[in-house]
Amino acid sequence: MSTVQLNALPPVWFHNGAMVLSSVSLILIAVATGTTSWVEMKASYHHNTATEGVGLFQFCLFTDVETCDSVIVDGGGNQVVCGTRTISQVNSMLRSIQACAVISTLLAGAAVFFCPFRMLFQSRITLILGAGLVETFLSGAASVFALLTWALFAYFMRSWYVCGTSYCDELQRELSSHVDTFQCGFDYSFILCIIAWLLLALSSGAFFAGFFFHQRAATRAAEEARHRNYSELIQE
Repeated sequence: MSTVQLNALPPVWFHNGAMVLSSVSLILIAVATGTTSWVEMKASYHHNTATEGVGLFQFCLFTDVETCDSVIVDGGGNQVVCGTRTISQVNSMLRSIQACAVISTLLAGAAVFFCPFRMLFQSRITLILGAGLVETFLSGAASVFALLTWALFAYFMRSWYVCGTSYCDELQRELSSHVDTFQCGFDYSFILCIIAWLLLALSSGAFFAGFFFHQRAATRAAEEARHRNYSELIQE
């Protein structure tokens, strides 16, 4: 096996590894955004326990702020939640977080699609775009939006929504006189989003490593070909 072939192996390994990471992260973030377990609330009263999970897209799904999910608040868009913050602002914040989740999923899917597409259809366009450079950008951008999704959601739940007070603490304060025990916190879908973010960041690094080694192997092959041609000219 020639030196050029040996140098061509690492990019394949990195690309395949990045593909696996991107695919797994795509599945995780799709499951996370599609399930109802970002926040779990559990209350017990007279030895009866009720559990409710709330997903990212169950808080405020509607463009009409008056139909905002009652899990958070009821009322018109101009109703004050706390301080000067209105329901309309709460809905806008939630829609921004939801948009970040959707964009992250689309970008991760594009990275997963483009990598085999580039490998199967080697053309001038895909060569110009680089062997892994586009996937690096797509998965990197997906990881940024995944980071924004869980970080903004955590900020929303821990501080922003109730103006410095945790959403779960506020619920516990309101329900403490009506239930025996109350538990509230982030659930598994929130953790899945964090894991997906980490995997997307790793896949972006792996795609870039594949691009780097591919470029280095191509440069080395070109130099060897140039030296070989030069030697043949001298011999002639």
